[in-house]
Amino acid sequence: MKAIKLVKANTLSISGLKNHVRSAFEAGKFMTDGRALPSVDFGQPIAVEVTAMDTLGLFPTVVCEDDEVVEHGRQFTRQMHLKMVPDCVHQDAIMELVAANRLLAGEFDHVKNIRVCLKNYSTANAVM
Repeated sequence: MKAIKLVKANTLSISGLKNHVRSAFEAGKFMTDGRALPSVDFGQPIAVEVTAMDTLGLFPTVVCEDDEVVEHGRQFTRQMHLKMVPDCVHQDAIMELVAANRLLAGEFDHVKNIRVCLKNYSTANAVM
C-alpha cells in the first residue's frame, strides 16, 4: 500500500487552534529534553503539526500556520518537534477541533499515539 503524501490545502482552517496551543503552552504542557521551555511569541505566526498513528501504521498529519491548514495527508514517518504532553486535556481539545473538520476527520479516524508539536515559532530573539 502506498502512503498518501501531504497535500497543500488552500481554504481549510481549524478555528481556535492557535489559542488552544497557547493555552497548553502557558499551562506548561510542552516537553523539552530537560531544558527550559523557550519564550514563544504567540503574537507572531506559529506552525503547529498534529500527527497520529493509524491502523495501517501510517501517520496522518495536519500542519497549520496559526489556524490555517497548509498541509495534510498520511506519511510513512514523522518528525517530532517541541511536543505537547501526550493525553492532556489540551491535546484532546485540539483533536476535537481537527475531528470537527469533515475532510480531516476521516484522516484521523481510529488513530492512536497522537502528538501535537510546535514546528516553527518565534521567540523574543529568534525564529525556531
